[in-house]
Amino acid sequence: MLALVTTHARGAAAAALACAALGVFAGCGEATLDSKSAEDQITEKSKAQGLEVKSVDCPDDIKAKKGEKGTCELTTAAGDKADVKLTMLDDDGKFEFEVQGQ
Repeated sequence: MLALVTTHARGAAAAALACAALGVFAGCGEATLDSKSAEDQITEKSKAQGLEVKSVDCPDDIKAKKGEKGTCELTTAAGDKADVKLTMLDDDGKFEFEVQGQ
C-alpha cells in the first residue's frame, strides 16, 4: 500500500512536508499546470519519501486555479499503480498532492 501526503507549509522542517511550485501554461484559454514539471516534482518528492517510483503521468488539462483538483498516475518500480490527487493552492501553479494506495 502506498501512502504519501504532502502539504503546503512554508518553512516546515519536516521531510514529509513539501509544496510544489511550478510554472503554468497560458495559451488562448485558462492557464493550465505544466504537467511535465508536475510529474518531475511528484517523482522527486515521492522518491525522497522512500517510494521507488518508475514514472508519474499527469494530464495536460489541470487548471492552474486555486481549489482546482486533478489526478495523476504514479507507477512504482514494482509495477504497482496509484492515483496522485492534486489540489491547486493558488493561480500560479503551486499545488499539494497525496499518493493514494490501492
